[in-house]
Amino acid sequence: MAIQYHDFDLLIEQTRDGYKARILGSPAGEASVHFNLPFQPADVEDFYSQIGLTRLIESTQMQKMRIFGQELFEAAISGNVRDKFRESLSEANRDQKGLRIRLRLADVPELANMPWEFMYDASQSRFLTLSIETPLVRYLDIPRDIQPLTISPPLQILVVISGPKDFPTLNVQHEWDNLQEALGRLETRGLVKLTQLKKPTLQALQHQLRKGEFHIFHFIGHGIFSEQKQDGQLLFENELRRGDPVSGRDLGILLHDHKHLRLAVLNSCEGARTSMEDQFSGTAQSLMLQGIPAVIAMQFRITDIAAITLAREFYAALADSYPVDAALTEARKALKTHDNELEWGTPVLYMRSPDGQVFDVEVLDTATPVMEADSFQNTVTETRLSSLYTEGLESFYLRKWADAVSKFNAILSIDSSYKDVSQKIDEAQRQLKLTSLDQQAQSAEASGEWQAAIEALDILVKESPGKSTFSSRLENARKQLRLDNLYIEARHLSKAGKWLAVVEVFREIHSLDTQYPDPEELLFSAEEGAAFEQLQSELDLLYKRALQEIDTNNWIAAQETLQDIQSKQADYRQSNQLLLRVKKEIALVEKKEKEQEKIASLYVQAENLAAGKQWERSLGKIEEILTIQPDFDDPKQISSLVRSEIEKVKRESEKQDQLARMYAEAVKMNKTGEYQQALEKWNEIRSLDAKYPDKQKVQNTARKNLAGGVATVASSYRFGRRKYLWVGIVMIFLVGIASIGMILSRNGVLNSLFGPKILFYDDFNEPVLNSVYEQLPNAAEEQSLDYSLETLDGYSVVRFKNWLSDSEVKSLQIAESFKVKSAPVRFEVRFNPLVQSRSTSIDGFLEFLFFSDDYSDMYRLDLFAGNFGTDIRFLGYPIMLEDNSWYRLVVAETDDQKYRASIYDDSLQNELVGVDLDLNRSFFQSGMKIRIVQSMGGAGGIFPVDVAIDWLKLSTD
Repeated sequence: MAIQYHDFDLLIEQTRDGYKARILGSPAGEASVHFNLPFQPADVEDFYSQIGLTRLIESTQMQKMRIFGQELFEAAISGNVRDKFRESLSEANRDQKGLRIRLRLADVPELANMPWEFMYDASQSRFLTLSIETPLVRYLDIPRDIQPLTISPPLQILVVISGPKDFPTLNVQHEWDNLQEALGRLETRGLVKLTQLKKPTLQALQHQLRKGEFHIFHFIGHGIFSEQKQDGQLLFENELRRGDPVSGRDLGILLHDHKHLRLAVLNSCEGARTSMEDQFSGTAQSLMLQGIPAVIAMQFRITDIAAITLAREFYAALADSYPVDAALTEARKALKTHDNELEWGTPVLYMRSPDGQVFDVEVLDTATPVMEADSFQNTVTETRLSSLYTEGLESFYLRKWADAVSKFNAILSIDSSYKDVSQKIDEAQRQLKLTSLDQQAQSAEASGEWQAAIEALDILVKESPGKSTFSSRLENARKQLRLDNLYIEARHLSKAGKWLAVVEVFREIHSLDTQYPDPEELLFSAEEGAAFEQLQSELDLLYKRALQEIDTNNWIAAQETLQDIQSKQADYRQSNQLLLRVKKEIALVEKKEKEQEKIASLYVQAENLAAGKQWERSLGKIEEILTIQPDFDDPKQISSLVRSEIEKVKRESEKQDQLARMYAEAVKMNKTGEYQQALEKWNEIRSLDAKYPDKQKVQNTARKNLAGGVATVASSYRFGRRKYLWVGIVMIFLVGIASIGMILSRNGVLNSLFGPKILFYDDFNEPVLNSVYEQLPNAAEEQSLDYSLETLDGYSVVRFKNWLSDSEVKSLQIAESFKVKSAPVRFEVRFNPLVQSRSTSIDGFLEFLFFSDDYSDMYRLDLFAGNFGTDIRFLGYPIMLEDNSWYRLVVAETDDQKYRASIYDDSLQNELVGVDLDLNRSFFQSGMKIRIVQSMGGAGGIFPVDVAIDWLKLSTD
């Protein structure tokens, strides 16, 4: 009875967030369900590789295949679709029919390469495609009617075996022998007829198709899928026997016009593969577009034994009028039961025939004589059997196991009891299985699939206990699997950031294999990560220490700790902010220390000045201390002593003033003849100060006059008037001389002629500095000082405002050279620092240089502003100068004929800082020159240096 089917049309569509399976037609009606694929593309590739390596092994790989197929089934056939599928199966059973699953994937070409043939229904504990009741076809809707072709046996099969020499070697004769072996009995019975295309070129194929009628096109050879062209191709040969890639479209052009051709079988790699964008781009799909009703292609490479079994059983069922899908199911079952657990899923059936019936094969008349065993023996002679047996034995002992099986099977197809052929086949098949296992093991070893290698080698060791090479390879495979598993564990730990654990795993790896590769650099990352964790731990301890040091005001230690942290990791937690705070605290401490140093220096100066009875200057130092530290406790009570002494001096001064007034009155009384009153006033003076000097002899004059009478008094008066007249004349003369001296001193005339007291004086009232100053000799590294004459606080001043760059010096020198033979020299300048720059570190914003005439000796007086204009020093000693305030710079001789340089406030009452110079009078006796200088240190920019001078004066005391 002919096999009949109900159709279960399942359409897969793409949705916005996944896929939808929709039943277009079934015995139970329509339904749909949304689903997501349970696999990633990498999972599918891994599945294919497992099938390619473990085709003869059950165990875990078969279990994985069931799980894979079950997940695929439960994804697409779930929910309402699964319910309709169950109902459809029940209805088909009631009608004594099968249920053909027609899978439509035209709208989802990216799913065309999924292994749908492995779908596993767990409720029935079977793969769908292994039951004739549930065949699966990949159905393509093509608007063209397909009618079964009624033919009389035999089925005409045109075989093309292509083995181009520039591709992996293909034994054409061996493949032809295999196919003849598979279909030998069918040929003998007259059910099929094989015709080989002797020259596998397109031109030869075209000629052959013109010569006869063929029902089936059977291709054996290489197949490829061109990523560039997104098209499937079969490798024919050209005239030079090199590969000639032929697309399914081009091949279909030749096959399309051959109306009797209804089926194409493509025994080639990637014959079923298609583009992710176009389902009809594969070789099989392209042939169907050209009118071929059914195409069988391979998802991956099929072994020789499987190909023989597939061809024999498929064509036998087809000759028995089975529909194509049912015939392929019969072949799948034969593969599954022929010690081949996985290759039954390799064939893929594409079909566009509504009922799968592409042939209507006429059944041979039962009256037609059929060749029985005894008549067959008359056809196949003993010579043929003997020849086949000889060839089989040759292949057997040359370890060509596949050839041996082929030859012995050919004998069994003629005489199933011939000699020891059955035993030889069993042993050859066992050896073939071992060889296949060895090849699988070698392939697995080469690709690093160690679990598959272990499974294959484990069987080989059990089956061949005497071969030590299998044992050593098995041991190595287990070792490599252990290494791979350790590496996987290391990767897992690395993703979790467990760096120390990763390092430990690699210690174990290297104990097994010191050269084990680390392509992902997991060990390097782990060592870096472990180092980072260790660094973080170290930084955490340092950070805690820094916080403790800050809490205890141990600022220097805290700074060192924080700098240590920043040297290791600049942005660690709040280290930047803490370091800034610590530096500020250190600066405050240093400032306080400097203040204390200055206070100590000022206090020593106050003490020394007090010892020298310079009470006002000593009190000035104390008052300066109090401006720095108002609560200064004055441990030696210098302030009280000085104030007391000043009060004494004041009182004494008042007393002397009173005595001077009284004495002047007494003198006046003598002049006016009031001798008695003058004498009384003198006695009053002596009562206040017994030692008061009587310079004008008041007492003697008064007594003499009182004793000598009026004549004496008159004479004395006349003499006194003449005396005062001469004194007046002398004073006028001296004043005139002094005025002329001041005028001439500007040009040094008095110095050279009369040795005046004022050697040089300039108050900068002139509109220009003219010839008083000159360009600098022998100072190539210096430039002329820029200046301007201005008015400041009502004074005519010269302002030196120069823009200086790194290490630049600008100077202005007084043209005159000064010599002083014996008198002490005094140099004095009234200056105003204006506003010093706070944006750069300056050297000398105001400097005066004393040079000997021959420039062999030099003394520098410098006002230095460092630390970005905040640390002002005079000759290296700190000094506090207020902006826009007037000060005096004085260089004068001390009691020991040495010189001291000092800066006073504008009243000359308070010395702000004083420094003893290594300078004596002899320096000025040999002649000297004076230079005004401004200079800049290495500050890394160009900045203004600004100062004003009211006047400067050089004089002798």
